[in-house]
Amino acid sequence: ALSVLWERYMRPVLEQDKDILADMWAYSIGAADLGLKHTTLDQYMISTWGSHGQAFSWVDEWKKMSCNNPPDMRNINPLKSPTFLHLASNFKAPESKEWMFHKGHVPADILDCDSPLIKESPDELFNISPKDREHRNQHAWILCNTVARLNKVLFLYKEKFCPKDFERRKLVRLIQRKTKDRHCDQRRDKWCYPLAQIEDLPNNWRDLL
Repeated sequence: ALSVLWERYMRPVLEQDKDILADMWAYSIGAADLGLKHTTLDQYMISTWGSHGQAFSWVDEWKKMSCNNPPDMRNINPLKSPTFLHLASNFKAPESKEWMFHKGHVPADILDCDSPLIKESPDELFNISPKDREHRNQHAWILCNTVARLNKVLFLYKEKFCPKDFERRKLVRLIQRKTKDRHCDQRRDKWCYPLAQIEDLPNNWRDLL
């Protein structure tokens, strides 16, 4: 019954406002129509730093963490961890904001066998990101867990589906504004990205390909 009402209310909601949350509003209206009560659980997810109704209070209890090798979340007692990371924002740390993660900056060809992995921040990034008004500790916690685990997934995927000599270096730096390789052609040049750049290779690395 709820799915029927959810679909029925989608069009009226969209006629009012084509908001990104339209499907959620339609669901809520359908549930209210049925008198369907919900239990609110705020520990399962974190999304945008500093937000209420999310599990950031758990993150704020963390004092230190390896950024490049975050712990197995099944073995962190007495600390706690949210179940899901909703990567809906641009996460930047530390105070200088020199390291960032935004899902839209990850190259589209990141799964290709000859594409490098994501460059990781210094291992102490979380430890030097303060719990301040901008919640840099929360930014860093998400950034560290996301990049390190994404690289592990990419490595396992390529190890299974690629030739043994697949590209395994961590060279792709996600950035806000390019400082290198600004004039490459995305249609023609290898490893040319709009919101990422190759680092830790010689300046003339394109000539060496």
